[in-house]
Amino acid sequence: MTGYVTHADLGGARGHGPVVPEPEGERFHAAWEPRALAVTLAMGATGAWNIDMSRAARETLPGYARLSYYEVWIHALEVLLRERGMLAADELAAGHALHPPVPVPRLLHAADVPAVLAAGSPTERPVTRAPRYAVGQGVRLRAAPGPHHTRLPRA
Repeated sequence: MTGYVTHADLGGARGHGPVVPEPEGERFHAAWEPRALAVTLAMGATGAWNIDMSRAARETLPGYARLSYYEVWIHALEVLLRERGMLAADELAAGHALHPPVPVPRLLHAADVPAVLAAGSPTERPVTRAPRYAVGQGVRLRAAPGPHHTRLPRA
């Protein structure tokens, strides 16, 4: 099994320098960043992919370490759109649509955004099998990359 190569799980990794806190409430650093967030959330609301697919697209970007926070989001959105045939290379180069749109399962209309954001998204998944471990049971973790996103510290 090939390990899931993520550039975001930095727990225990050295060499990234100190964390420099930003002023509380400072959300954006450039005028394009709110639009990048908006289009990413709107496309996520279509149901064309799920949160795990979105996370994987962000965390496995080859240039992750050199990208700003919202550059990661917009580049991952490009990956997700290309994978589903919703964005072609010629459209990306042109900066606008050149092909008919691909139908999506749902649409998020501007008037619905405040209510959708206030409601949030479900975080629970249905249980399809009995848990492998009981609450409080001791477990031993593998010190190797896993096949998916994890918050385990690196070895």
